[in-house]
Amino acid sequence: MSTVAMPLSSSSRPKAQPVSSLSLVDAAKVGFADRVLIMGRNVIEQVMALTHSGCRSLTSMRADASYPKDEPVDVLWFSGIDDVKTRLTAALSGSNVPRIIVIEINGPESDGRLRPVVSQLRSQGFARFTLHRTLQGVAVMAARPAWLQQVI
Repeated sequence: MSTVAMPLSSSSRPKAQPVSSLSLVDAAKVGFADRVLIMGRNVIEQVMALTHSGCRSLTSMRADASYPKDEPVDVLWFSGIDDVKTRLTAALSGSNVPRIIVIEINGPESDGRLRPVVSQLRSQGFARFTLHRTLQGVAVMAARPAWLQQVI
């Protein structure tokens, strides 16, 4: 199995313009039939981008709400969540693991806060990672390989 290194240091930041929520939705390839759960603070921009892209099944929850373990989710999107690792543990411990996870972290030192999250996702079978600069910080998009989505 090959490993892909993803530099997260501030010296390796891409020089590209920050991406919008609509660009993140497009990059995640969210389809109209995907069941999307977005949890966080001030997520109206993400909700609008998802509905604009044609997403027909969207649930939005407050940042402090409990993760709904029995709800089937194809795409999980966290935005402005303080303790992402704990939320991921709840999301990945059930029998219904999302195929794509988007995590937006805002503020300074956001790169350093992503490192343990990426390690946690790798240990759960997520293998494709992309890093995006947003207007408020960074977003990491993680996807499980198609064959693993079929198995687990």
